[in-house]
Amino acid sequence: MNCKRILCVLFSMALLFSLFGCNVDQGGESSTCQTEAGASVTGGENEESPSDEEHENYNTIKIGVLEPQNGPYAENGRLMLLGLRYANSKKPSVKVKGETCRIELVIESSFNSLSSLKKGAQKLIKSGVCAVIGPSGGAYQLSAVPLLENAGVPMLTVTGSPLKLAEDYSNVFSLSKSDEYMGKRMANYIYKTLGLSDVYVLCMLGDDSSEEAAFFLSQQLESLGGRALLKTFTSDTYDFSPYTVEAASKDALVVLAPLSFSRQIIFSASSSGVGKIIASNQWSSEKAARDAAEANPELYLCTNLKYNETSQRAKAFMNWMGSDADLSELSGGFIESGIAYGAVDAYNALLAAIKAANSADPAKIAAKLKTLELKGITGTVSFDSLGRRSSGAAFYIADKASVSWKKLG
Repeated sequence: MNCKRILCVLFSMALLFSLFGCNVDQGGESSTCQTEAGASVTGGENEESPSDEEHENYNTIKIGVLEPQNGPYAENGRLMLLGLRYANSKKPSVKVKGETCRIELVIESSFNSLSSLKKGAQKLIKSGVCAVIGPSGGAYQLSAVPLLENAGVPMLTVTGSPLKLAEDYSNVFSLSKSDEYMGKRMANYIYKTLGLSDVYVLCMLGDDSSEEAAFFLSQQLESLGGRALLKTFTSDTYDFSPYTVEAASKDALVVLAPLSFSRQIIFSASSSGVGKIIASNQWSSEKAARDAAEANPELYLCTNLKYNETSQRAKAFMNWMGSDADLSELSGGFIESGIAYGAVDAYNALLAAIKAANSADPAKIAAKLKTLELKGITGTVSFDSLGRRSSGAAFYIADKASVSWKKLG
């Protein structure tokens, strides 16, 4: 009986250790790989998934994801999550100091206010993430970054890059060009290439990124001899006719707003007689192109989330999206998206930085991101001295026949 009791105690202790895990120490340096029991790993390209028996000792590096699934940025957030889910399925692990570590996406998405966003950011910090991807929306970014910066956790964003974000914080990296650059780039194209001089600029109130781009667009256009009338709308706006009726008297309507509003704005503009709409990164999706195909206005897109749907990596993503009904439903049926491609590149940029650092230490990852150069789906990913994307933006037009984006010269 005594032997049986001893065996039972030993078995119970072993079970507790397997459930709660342990910290791994390598030569006196604490590893950020955390041992988790029963972790499920999706097999990826060129990598073998561990067997069930190996799961107990499989170490994990956590990457935080801060993207809204409701509110005005819901469409952008869903596309971000789809891109990250795809990237994680293809590259589910990375080697650090010779040790294979599983990548776990820790997602915080149930927020629709700045206060709830901050709670989500704090949860990610407490969970031990080595970096955070997101969020969409300039106001959200500016609210999250002080918390992450104080904790030493780098942040990667895909759309929007307010000037304050780059100038005041050292561990922020954006796959988008600065809002100042985007605004001026759009103004130059409007005036010099499209030959337009009088535009109506509409952006969402409280979206720092959109408001900043609108300001620089207006300033640059006026310096060229043109004019821009700036108007803002609130996030609960449904009827855009008061804006689009006013915009119809102008040469074009410039929209700097989340993707969630694309259909309402495009159809309202069509009914009001607007001839041209020009949008930026936040509308980098097949959704906006489809909306435009059903309406009258020509829709132009200025984005550095470059569409290259003929590339093998883009095709692989679209095939993955089209192969799963649940994924298609989650995306709203839109299988092509520069936003999702940007999310894939953000994930792969982090993995490349982890490999280069040979560490999951946030400070070392941030240091490697500053010198990173990666060939991604959206083009070359590298960052300037302020953490903003180095490569420029291109213009596209929504092709009504193919219901997709066609690159312009």
